[in-house]
Amino acid sequence: MDDPEDSLGFKIKEHIHLRTVFLAIGIGVIVYFVLTQWGDLKQTWNSFLNAQWLWLFGALALSALTYFWDALQVVSVVNYRVPLRQAAQVSLGGSFANVFAPAGLGTMGVDELYYRRSANMNATDAVAAVALKTAAGVVVHAILLLTTFAFFGRAVAEKLRIPTRWWELLIIAGVVVAGGAFVSTRLGRRVVVRPVWRALLSMRSTLASPKDAGGLFGASFGLTLTNLAVLVFCLEAYGSTLPLLPVATAFFITSIVATIAPSPGGIGVEEVAYVGTLTALGASSNIAVAAALSFRFLTFWLPILPGMVMLRSLERRKVI
Repeated sequence: MDDPEDSLGFKIKEHIHLRTVFLAIGIGVIVYFVLTQWGDLKQTWNSFLNAQWLWLFGALALSALTYFWDALQVVSVVNYRVPLRQAAQVSLGGSFANVFAPAGLGTMGVDELYYRRSANMNATDAVAAVALKTAAGVVVHAILLLTTFAFFGRAVAEKLRIPTRWWELLIIAGVVVAGGAFVSTRLGRRVVVRPVWRALLSMRSTLASPKDAGGLFGASFGLTLTNLAVLVFCLEAYGSTLPLLPVATAFFITSIVATIAPSPGGIGVEEVAYVGTLTALGASSNIAVAAALSFRFLTFWLPILPGMVMLRSLERRKVI
C-alpha cells in the first residue's frame, strides 16, 4: 500500500478548519437572505410557515436514503470486499468534506483515501475507481436528461421561459466561464480531465461483468432518482402544482450547473440555479425559493454536523 499523503483527499483534509465551516455557513445565510428577495419576502415567509411537514419529513427520509445508494456505488467499483455500513459512513463523511471543495471533490477525495487505506488499492487504481463512480453518475444523468427531452421536450419547451434580464444572463455566462476556466487549470485537469479518461478505460472492464455493471449503474440510478424525489417532496410541501417532468428537467440542468460551479459545495450557485430553472419552467417564485432552500438544507446543510463527526471518527479508526 502506497503513502496516501499525496492524495486529493489528504490535501482536502489539510484545509478543513472550523473557521472555514463558519465562513461557509455565513455565505449560506447571505445566499438564503438574497434568494428570499427573489419573490415577495412576505409570501415566501408565509410559504415556510404553511409548509406541509409530512412532505418535508418524507424528503428528510429520502435524503438519508441517498447515503445508502452512494455506499452501494462505493462498494460496486472495487473487487475488494468492502462493508456496506462502513461505505455509508464514508459517504456521510464525504458530504462534510464537500463544504471545502467544489464539484463534489470532497466526496471524491474521501473515497480515494478510503480505497487506498482500507481497500489496499494503489494510487492509480484508487483514482480510477473514483473516476468510474463519478462517470457512472454522469452517464445516468445524461440518460435521464436526454430521455426527458426526447419524450417530453415539447411540453417542457412550452413552459420554459428563457432568461432575458441582464443579471440572469450574467450569472449564466459567469458559471460557464468559471467552469471552463476551472477545467483548464492544473487542478481541473487532475480532477476532471484525467479521471474521466481513466474512468472510460475502467468502464470497459466493469461493463464486461453484468453483476458489477448492474450494481454500479443500479446504485447510480437509485441515487439520482432519490435526490429527484427529495426535490419533488420539497415542492409538494409548499403546494406546487408543477408536473414531474419540468421538475426533473430543472433537477438535471441544475445538477450540470453544480458540477461545473467553482464555489465549495456549490454554495450560492446551486440555490440560484434551482430557483431560476424552477421559475423558468412555471413554478411561482415564492414556492421555487422555499423548495430550493429546503432541498439544499436537507441535502447539504443538515448533514454537515453529523458528517464532521463521522469524518473525525473515520480518521481516528484509520479507515481514511
